[in-house]
Amino acid sequence: MQSVIWKFPLETEDEQIINVPVGAEFLSVQVQHGQPCIWAKVNPQENVIVRAKVAIVGTGHPAKHTDGMMFLGTYQLHDGNFVGHVFVGGV
Repeated sequence: MQSVIWKFPLETEDEQIINVPVGAEFLSVQVQHGQPCIWAKVNPQENVIVRAKVAIVGTGHPAKHTDGMMFLGTYQLHDGNFVGHVFVGGV
């Protein structure tokens, strides 16, 4: 398998679904040009696409909806006025 790194832009919402090739390995979350994004290592020839749940929790907000999910990382927007903690998991 020849892996490549793909970027998946995010909305700053409590929960969202992203479509990724099966077997995607989530690597990092950061902001690029003001847009939060997840980077994942994928097999670009994989035809099976799965849905991954992404949860974003602001500092000080309840995080119950992240139970059982993997913590991926933290990003900041608006000069640090918003700090989002990103979790990924199955749908």
